[in-house]
Amino acid sequence: MSKRNQRKIIEDVRQHGVPEFDVSELIDVFAYAVNSIAPTLARRAWFELGDFKSSSKSSVKRYSLDLSRKLLVDREIWIGHFEHNEKWLEVMGSLEDEN
Repeated sequence: MSKRNQRKIIEDVRQHGVPEFDVSELIDVFAYAVNSIAPTLARRAWFELGDFKSSSKSSVKRYSLDLSRKLLVDREIWIGHFEHNEKWLEVMGSLEDEN
C-alpha cells in the first residue's frame, strides 16, 4: 500500500513557548511533510515553513522544520522539530495502514 494512503498517528507532542493556536497548525504541517517524504528514501528533511504554500500567510511561516525518520522495533517513527527563536515544538508520529 502506498504510504500516502496511510493514517498519520500523532504519538507525542512537546513544546516550549509556542502559542496554542500555532501548535495545531504546526501539527498539520508535520502530517503534510510526513505524507510528502514517506514515499521517498529520505531519512531526514529540513524546511522553512515560509516555503509551504499553506503556511505562507500564517503565523507559523517563521518556523523551520527538521523532520527525521527513525526505525524503532520494526516500526518507522517520524520526529518533527519546529523552531523559531526560543520557541520549539517536537512532534512524534507514525503511519498506520487504513484497514
